[in-house]
Amino acid sequence: YVIHSINILIKLFILPSNLISKRHNKLLDYDSAQSAYEKVKDQQVKQAKQVLDLSKQTYESLNNQLLEELPILYEHTCQILSICFKEYIRAYFLLIQQMKTNTQLVLNQTISAMTLEQLNWQQILERFTIKNNLVTEQFFQLTITAKNFSERLKHLSTTKISLGMNNTYNYDKETYIQTDEIR
Repeated sequence: YVIHSINILIKLFILPSNLISKRHNKLLDYDSAQSAYEKVKDQQVKQAKQVLDLSKQTYESLNNQLLEELPILYEHTCQILSICFKEYIRAYFLLIQQMKTNTQLVLNQTISAMTLEQLNWQQILERFTIKNNLVTEQFFQLTITAKNFSERLKHLSTTKISLGMNNTYNYDKETYIQTDEIR
């Protein structure tokens, strides 16, 4: 809905943009006719005056039209953008609700209801780390790595848990993955 409404709004700006461009061109014509009028001799005064009046009338007509229509376009644009923002916020809120529901479903599937009530975030993180370490151990059995890489990874994981929810990561320069070039 939001994208569709904004695309319609953009299309509404095409005609006023064309009118603004046309008004600018007519202003140039008007200025040109005015300067030509000032330069001509008496016999050409009448013809130059007609051209000047026509240019002035065309410019003023377009200018008045824009002065009437642009405020209306502005008001409608504000209303459409307001609706679009409200729809965006509503859609975002629905997304957050859906994510919360899905997260709750995943938690309910992995942890029983009684256990969930008893666990706090620290305990959930510890359980995740334990299960993650088991998978990491299985992974290291299938790959060629430094002999002490697995122990260092466990040390980093337990260090991270002891720091709580802190997002710091300790990098150990001696830990590396062996490749054919290193061996």
